[in-house]
Amino acid sequence: MEKTPKISVIIPVYNSEKYLYEALESIRIQSFADFECIVLNDGSTDSSLKIIKEFTNKDKRFILVNKKNEGVGKTLKLGVEISNADIIVRMDSDDVSHKKRFEYQYRYLKRNPSVRILGSNVMIKTDKKLKKSKVLTNDKLIKYSLLLGVSPLYHPSIMMFKEDILKTGNYTSDFAEDFILWVKSLCNLKFKNLRSYLLIYRYHDSQTSSNFDKRIEVFNQNQKALIKLYRKLKIEIDHNLLSFIYTWRHHPRISKTDKYKLIKSLIELSMKVNNIFNFSFLEKVSLIKFNFKIFVKLILKSKGKFEIKVLILVLRQLKIFIS
Repeated sequence: MEKTPKISVIIPVYNSEKYLYEALESIRIQSFADFECIVLNDGSTDSSLKIIKEFTNKDKRFILVNKKNEGVGKTLKLGVEISNADIIVRMDSDDVSHKKRFEYQYRYLKRNPSVRILGSNVMIKTDKKLKKSKVLTNDKLIKYSLLLGVSPLYHPSIMMFKEDILKTGNYTSDFAEDFILWVKSLCNLKFKNLRSYLLIYRYHDSQTSSNFDKRIEVFNQNQKALIKLYRKLKIEIDHNLLSFIYTWRHHPRISKTDKYKLIKSLIELSMKVNNIFNFSFLEKVSLIKFNFKIFVKLILKSKGKFEIKVLILVLRQLKIFIS
């Protein structure tokens, strides 16, 4: 009887021949060797299948699942269902894991059993440059960000528990499949991002996140998931607020009036959220006491780009402190 691996790595693949070998090799050479790597070929028409077989032929830890094209949601769902380990590692077919990624993340989860969803900082690689991410690391800040529709988690950097994925209903969508999972987990599970840079995250034109039409669909799915959560929490939310946040992040040239309305709505929502989650970095404050001149100056300092840090700066000015 074969020993059950400690980690199951799930990699969906669709026409990824350009980067696939490098991605799989970064898994093969991990310092933490007790894993299985389930590579799901989602009906690729290029040489992806050949590359996968090269790894399965030389390393029994690699498992090929060859299937018809169904999209990333169903592919991830299948990967979770057939996995053998208690811990699931996500990885995309065009990214590269740090050699000690599994070692660091597995050790952290074992030493911190309350943490159930663990990500990390990443190096973002485009055709022209490589830059560092700056993720939120604290559980409550991560949850606060998610409640505003902004995910501070890089999905391919995630290590989490299989039982938690199954309890939330597994992956259900081809768009925003990760965000929907985080929102479903928000009330019950503890999040954490490591400060270490454990993944090279490739950003290119074929990705959902860089395609405008797909981004709109992602936003729609995100909004549905959030509205459902807010209803569950019995918090009233202006649907336009989520649209405002999305617009500011992707189309920063909105009017000063809209920026003002956005921040004011965010702070009002923050107070409602704090009543339920008891976020230590938010304190109740009277909206009447706002210094509107300073308030507007802080908004304009953002230069139109929505960042959690800007919001925190505004909250501090309004005497809402981070503990």
